[in-house]
Amino acid sequence: MIKSRDYHDFETEARIWMMKNDEQIEKARQLIQKTGPGWALKVDRVYWFHRDTVVRKTASKKTGARIGEPKQNDTFNRIKALHDALAQILGIDDKWFWAGETHKKILKHIAFPECVDVTLSLVDMMAD
Repeated sequence: MIKSRDYHDFETEARIWMMKNDEQIEKARQLIQKTGPGWALKVDRVYWFHRDTVVRKTASKKTGARIGEPKQNDTFNRIKALHDALAQILGIDDKWFWAGETHKKILKHIAFPECVDVTLSLVDMMAD
Protein backbone atom coordinates (compact mmCIF):
# COMPACT_ATOMS: atom_id res chain seq x y z
CA MET A 1 0.00 0.00 0.00
CA ILE A 2 1.26 3.47 -0.88
CA LYS A 3 0.59 5.86 1.96
CA SER A 4 -0.52 9.41 1.20
CA ARG A 5 0.82 12.51 2.91
CA ASP A 6 -2.41 12.71 4.93
CA TYR A 7 -1.92 9.09 6.03
CA HIS A 8 1.64 9.83 7.22
CA ASP A 9 0.39 12.96 9.03
CA PHE A 10 -2.28 10.86 10.76
CA GLU A 11 0.33 8.29 11.83
CA THR A 12 2.41 11.08 13.37
CA GLU A 13 -0.62 12.49 15.21
CA ALA A 14 -1.48 8.99 16.48
CA ARG A 15 2.05 8.54 17.87
CA ILE A 16 1.84 11.91 19.62
CA TRP A 17 -1.57 10.98 21.06
CA MET A 18 -0.15 7.64 22.25
CA MET A 19 2.66 9.38 24.17
CA LYS A 20 0.14 11.64 25.95
CA ASN A 21 -2.52 9.02 26.82
CA ASP A 22 -0.90 6.12 28.67
CA GLU A 23 -3.91 5.68 30.97
CA GLN A 24 -6.44 5.29 28.14
CA ILE A 25 -4.13 2.91 26.27
CA GLU A 26 -3.70 0.77 29.38
CA LYS A 27 -7.51 0.58 29.84
CA ALA A 28 -7.87 -0.57 26.24
CA ARG A 29 -5.14 -3.20 26.68
CA GLN A 30 -6.89 -4.48 29.82
CA LEU A 31 -10.14 -4.78 27.84
CA ILE A 32 -8.32 -6.76 25.15
CA GLN A 33 -6.79 -9.10 27.74
CA LYS A 34 -10.34 -10.08 28.80
CA THR A 35 -11.07 -11.44 25.36
CA GLY A 36 -11.14 -15.15 24.72
CA PRO A 37 -12.39 -17.44 21.99
CA GLY A 38 -15.42 -16.01 20.25
CA TRP A 39 -14.79 -12.41 21.25
CA ALA A 40 -13.54 -9.46 19.23
CA LEU A 41 -13.51 -5.67 19.46
CA LYS A 42 -16.16 -3.21 18.36
CA VAL A 43 -14.60 0.09 17.25
CA ASP A 44 -17.09 2.95 17.15
CA ARG A 45 -15.79 6.12 15.49
CA VAL A 46 -16.98 9.72 15.37
CA TYR A 47 -15.03 11.89 12.94
CA TRP A 48 -15.24 15.60 13.76
CA PHE A 49 -14.72 18.07 10.89
CA HIS A 50 -14.68 21.82 10.45
CA ARG A 51 -17.65 22.88 8.35
CA ASP A 52 -15.45 24.25 5.55
CA THR A 53 -13.70 20.88 5.26
CA VAL A 54 -16.88 19.00 4.44
CA VAL A 55 -19.39 21.54 3.07
CA ARG A 56 -18.97 23.49 -0.19
CA LYS A 57 -18.76 27.27 0.08
CA THR A 58 -18.77 27.84 -3.67
CA ALA A 59 -20.52 26.34 -6.67
CA SER A 60 -18.66 24.56 -9.48
CA LYS A 61 -19.78 24.87 -13.09
CA LYS A 62 -17.35 22.11 -14.03
CA THR A 63 -18.83 19.48 -11.68
CA GLY A 64 -22.27 20.98 -11.15
CA ALA A 65 -21.71 21.06 -7.38
CA ARG A 66 -23.78 23.61 -5.48
CA ILE A 67 -23.12 25.71 -2.39
CA GLY A 68 -23.92 23.76 0.77
CA GLU A 69 -23.39 20.31 -0.77
CA PRO A 70 -21.07 17.87 1.00
CA LYS A 71 -17.52 17.83 -0.29
CA GLN A 72 -15.74 14.63 -1.27
CA ASN A 73 -14.63 13.03 2.01
CA ASP A 74 -13.22 9.53 1.84
CA THR A 75 -13.99 8.36 5.36
CA PHE A 76 -13.30 4.73 4.44
CA ASN A 77 -9.60 5.51 3.97
CA ARG A 78 -9.65 7.20 7.36
CA ILE A 79 -11.10 4.04 8.93
CA LYS A 80 -8.23 1.93 7.57
CA ALA A 81 -5.66 4.45 8.82
CA LEU A 82 -7.35 4.51 12.24
CA HIS A 83 -7.43 0.70 12.47
CA ASP A 84 -3.75 0.51 11.51
CA ALA A 85 -2.81 3.10 14.14
CA LEU A 86 -4.95 1.46 16.84
CA ALA A 87 -3.48 -1.96 16.11
CA GLN A 88 0.03 -0.56 16.40
CA ILE A 89 -0.72 1.38 19.59
CA LEU A 90 -2.41 -1.60 21.24
CA GLY A 91 0.08 -4.17 19.96
CA ILE A 92 -2.55 -6.36 18.27
CA ASP A 93 -3.53 -7.41 14.76
CA ASP A 94 -6.37 -5.37 13.25
CA LYS A 95 -8.26 -8.62 12.56
CA TRP A 96 -9.66 -8.18 16.10
CA PHE A 97 -11.60 -5.08 14.97
CA TRP A 98 -14.77 -6.88 14.02
CA ALA A 99 -17.65 -4.41 14.23
CA GLY A 100 -18.34 -0.74 14.76
CA GLU A 101 -20.21 2.31 13.61
CA THR A 102 -18.86 5.40 11.89
CA HIS A 103 -20.36 8.87 12.15
CA LYS A 104 -19.31 12.24 10.75
CA LYS A 105 -20.08 15.40 12.69
CA ILE A 106 -19.46 19.11 12.28
CA LEU A 107 -17.45 20.90 14.97
CA LYS A 108 -19.40 23.72 16.61
CA HIS A 109 -16.36 25.98 16.95
CA ILE A 110 -13.41 26.57 14.63
CA ALA A 111 -11.01 26.64 17.62
CA PHE A 112 -11.49 22.90 18.17
CA PRO A 113 -9.20 20.72 16.05
CA GLU A 114 -10.55 18.11 13.66
CA CYS A 115 -10.29 14.74 15.34
CA VAL A 116 -11.79 11.30 15.80
CA ASP A 117 -13.40 9.95 18.98
CA VAL A 118 -13.01 6.19 19.40
CA THR A 119 -14.92 3.87 21.72
CA LEU A 120 -13.79 0.26 22.10
CA SER A 121 -16.03 -2.48 23.47
CA LEU A 122 -16.19 -6.25 23.32
CA VAL A 123 -18.44 -8.03 20.86
CA ASP A 124 -19.50 -11.67 21.17
CA MET A 125 -18.95 -13.26 17.78
CA MET A 126 -20.77 -16.42 18.86
CA ALA A 127 -24.06 -14.67 19.72
CA ASP A 128 -27.04 -15.17 17.43
